[in-house]
Parts: sequence; C-alpha cells; structure tokens
Amino acid sequence: MKKTLIQNGNIVLEDQMIQGDLLIENGKIAQISDSPIDTDGCEVIQAAGKMILPGMIDTHAHLSDPGPYNYREDWLCASKSAASGGITTIVDMPLPSISVLDKERFDMKREVAEAHSVVDFALWGGACPKNIDKIEELDEAGCVGYKSFMCFATDEYPQMTDGYMVEALKSCIVRTVCWRFMRKMQRLHRWAATGFRLNTARIMPASMKHARGG
Repeated sequence: MKKTLIQNGNIVLEDQMIQGDLLIENGKIAQISDSPIDTDGCEVIQAAGKMILPGMIDTHAHLSDPGPYNYREDWLCASKSAASGGITTIVDMPLPSISVLDKERFDMKREVAEAHSVVDFALWGGACPKNIDKIEELDEAGCVGYKSFMCFATDEYPQMTDGYMVEALKSCIVRTVCWRFMRKMQRLHRWAATGFRLNTARIMPASMKHARGG
C-alpha cells in the first residue's frame, strides 16, 4: 500500500481551516487530523506554512484536441496548465475540436485525453437535431452532459430549436439527464414557450408532475 503523509499544513475544510496532517493511502484521502499521524511506512511531505486545498474541477473547458486547431492547445499543455493552477479535473466541451456528436468521436477524444492528460477528465457530448438518435450511445460511452446551441453555432453543430429539444429530452428520459434542466428550459422559454411547456408536460414522468403540483 502506497502511503503519503502531508504534515503540518493549513488544511481547508468545508466549514473551517485546521492546522494538521493529511494521510493519503493508494491515492485516496484516508485521514485528516489536527494531531500528528503516525509516519510509519509513509512518504512524508512537509507543508508547514502552506495551504492544503481540494483539487478544483473546471466543468467548462474548450480544448482543441484532437482536431485541426490543436496547435493552439492540446491535452498535455492544457492539463499541465490546469494542474499548475490547482485544477485536478477538466470537463471538456464538445467543440471546437471534433464535434462530439456520436460514440466514435467521443472515443477518439477520450483516447487522446487518456494518452496525454496529467489530470483527471470527463467529456461533454453534443445534442443537436442531427444526432438525437446518438444520445443514448453517448451516455453509455460515458458522456456526463450535453451541450446545445439555441442560436446558430456551426454548420456541423446546428441550432437546437424547441421541438428538437423536446425530442432530445424524450430520448434522455430513461437515461441520466437531470430533470432540473427541463424546468430551467421551461422558464427560459416563457416569452415564447407555450408549445415547449405543453410538449415537456407530455413527456414528464408522473412523479415529476406531482412534485411540481401539476
């Protein structure tokens, strides 16, 4: 078992900061204490006068790798930059690199990230009129969320109008998409959303209708 002990640091917790030790076993935090932790079998890192903070998560990154623009920033460069700033997880958007609209492109991006990223990562997928039938396979591949444009983006990544949005949500209903997203979309579209609200009401589970008093 690999054990690393960080000693005498200022440990930032959810609701307070303490001076103490932090023990890591096999890559996971095993103990936090304001009293000395036994150093037996540990690699010891002295952190007196330093802050010990949780790694940050960047949920909205736009890397250009793989793709024709990766000379701007590839996974190695981006992940090293993230790590130097305390970011230990990148969640990459589905463009401007190859538009991640199906499993083949998702796997292509994941393989590049696995080969070159020095931090943890996750990947967004795209949702647009031409790939609604691909949302399920993206979810099974490990996609953590979907990005749509309600205005023009690119020819390859066309605008998602209200009707197509409803169809996309239908395909996600048995998957992992958060229903809060649907509720937010209803509120955003109230200025011209009568049809949107009617259609989402038709596909919303009975439990959700009951929860909102519908």
